[in-house]
Amino acid sequence: MLTTDELFRMYINNKISEEKLHNIIYTKFLNKDLSNDYYFLENIVEVLNTMEIEYEYSLKYFISHVYGKDIFEYLMINAGVIEDCKIFSTRNDFNPVTEHTHFSFNYIKITSYLQVTLYFPKFTIKNQMNKSKIIKDFFVKFYIDKDGKILNSSFEASRSTYTNNELVAGYRHSHLPRVFGDKNNPVWLNFQTMCLGYNNQIHVSMALLEDAVKKKENISDFFELFVRNIVSVIEYESIEGTPYIRMSAIDDVANKVKAKETPFEIKRSASKYIRYYINNNVHHSLYDYLDVYYSNNNEPIYSLPTNDDIDYILFDKVLDFHLDILEADVKQFVKIEVDGRILNVDEIEIKSDVEKNSNYLKFNGKKYFLTIDDTIKLEKDNYKYVLSKTFKNYVRQQIKTNHIKRIVKLQEDATISRLESDSDSYPF
Repeated sequence: MLTTDELFRMYINNKISEEKLHNIIYTKFLNKDLSNDYYFLENIVEVLNTMEIEYEYSLKYFISHVYGKDIFEYLMINAGVIEDCKIFSTRNDFNPVTEHTHFSFNYIKITSYLQVTLYFPKFTIKNQMNKSKIIKDFFVKFYIDKDGKILNSSFEASRSTYTNNELVAGYRHSHLPRVFGDKNNPVWLNFQTMCLGYNNQIHVSMALLEDAVKKKENISDFFELFVRNIVSVIEYESIEGTPYIRMSAIDDVANKVKAKETPFEIKRSASKYIRYYINNNVHHSLYDYLDVYYSNNNEPIYSLPTNDDIDYILFDKVLDFHLDILEADVKQFVKIEVDGRILNVDEIEIKSDVEKNSNYLKFNGKKYFLTIDDTIKLEKDNYKYVLSKTFKNYVRQQIKTNHIKRIVKLQEDATISRLESDSDSYPF
């Protein structure tokens, strides 16, 4: 297996990307014995095992590209006196005016950290207003150097399991930045820095841990304090501290979903549906199913019966052949029927779609795929699209009341036109 120095040389010579470099190093050192460089690793492992928190650890190298001009500094780096630096390139520029050669060089400064990731399968986040919600498959990652200092006095977080309303709201955690994108967007699995506020207990615990590592005293006690503060941070939405996004944003999404079937929305969308139905000649087959009787003066009177055949012609056939081109505000009334149950479209996941999902994060060698927790997974072709009952009732009523005569006239005009066309083509 390649050594770390060989990997960095490959990176310097553009033979591997920085992302590839990090992935190889992560895998190379995953849960290996790193106590020679991080003597306190055994304390970390002991505490996490005692607290029964799932974890993994590895190495992470942070790379800085630096420009230098000092020949003495160059010699010190080249001789290995200045550690964790590697020469990238050198350059000699001759200045004809001064007749001097100016030496410069580029190097990379490599800072190594112990990367520790904690996994929380399920916990409840609460706030001072007694509002709460369950969060599943949550990951916390922090970086600690050889002196016990936490990088940037912060930690990162990600999660792999969401609800549909959380996706719509852009909610990952109250103290993670709001994100946008559908479930196929890998942003949902990215680690991002959590907002910790300023000079809070979590920062105090970091300082105490660093001091304990330097003094080599009570490391386990202060690392446990640090971890317990992490748990406190992720389990509490400090609305008094202005979080990135509040839990209430998820409720707002849920309320908007419930508000879709207001009388105004139904009327507006049903009118578009009927207009599309008639203007695109979808209504032709409906004409044959109309009931007809005659008035006293022998005028035909048409009516729309209520039966399965009419429902198929009026609704199911449209969804089978025209769903993709229906307008968005009509589609909001489209549901899924499976085994007699009526579900919202965003409550289901088709198995073939799940198989295409390639977004995941890795923890201890296991892949955690992006999962929508409140969906029902269906086999392909084991369901059908239907329109909501309220929407269908309104459309039926509107056609019965306002559109029967128009449908009949359009059909009769089309029939006359066709007959005239036939007569011109085949005169007898």
